[in-house]
Amino acid sequence: MESEFIALDKSGEEAEWLRNFLEDIPYWPKPVAPDNDTNYHMDFIARLANMKARNYSTGEVDKLKAKFIAGRIIPAIAATTAMATGLVCLELYKVLAGGAFAAYGNWSIMFSQAEFTNQKLISQPSSSI
Repeated sequence: MESEFIALDKSGEEAEWLRNFLEDIPYWPKPVAPDNDTNYHMDFIARLANMKARNYSTGEVDKLKAKFIAGRIIPAIAATTAMATGLVCLELYKVLAGGAFAAYGNWSIMFSQAEFTNQKLISQPSSSI
């Protein structure tokens, strides 16, 4: 148990060092206008999508349809990341509380079917590394 606290302390020091390092790097954000049709980003995305569609014999899309699909990807990634982070924190709370191995689980998420399952682990893995 003591080794976990030492590792946690070291990781906190490394995170603080990284935070200070990143604060020293100058940052000048370059604005990207997603609705600006003069920057050719969506033309490139639509052409790549059509190349993939031809390769796999599926339907091609125009630039407007590609823009619609790409606009829905970012919220999906954010929702998936938030869900995974929450479930990892839930399992971390069990570890920090000193829970028995039987309390841990393997989470499976299917957003398309709104299904969340938690499978209990059957046996403790061997620690012979």
